[in-house]
Amino acid sequence: MMSHRVVNDMNMNSEIVIVIVDDDPFQLRLLSQQLPTIGYHNIFAFDDGQIAINHLRVKNSDNCILILDLDMQHDRGFDFLKNLGDISFRDLYFRFAQTTSI
Repeated sequence: MMSHRVVNDMNMNSEIVIVIVDDDPFQLRLLSQQLPTIGYHNIFAFDDGQIAINHLRVKNSDNCILILDLDMQHDRGFDFLKNLGDISFRDLYFRFAQTTSI
């Protein structure tokens, strides 16, 4: 189980922070590798929703984009959103993701 992986942690206060929460290792790897190619470098990827929540509590950023899998096996995306309620953000943007296996 991957607790979290930092692709690049450069000057978090001046750049957008992207947090990816997905239990699919392929999706985590794909997004973590592709986002830097379009200029995003502060990327934190989690396959465990609770660890991601704990990270967001400690490393709260003014500008954060959250990419969230709503259909994770162990951590439901909507439960994750409920837990976000007690964390205050100035700007938090969501991108919901759901994939299916063949």
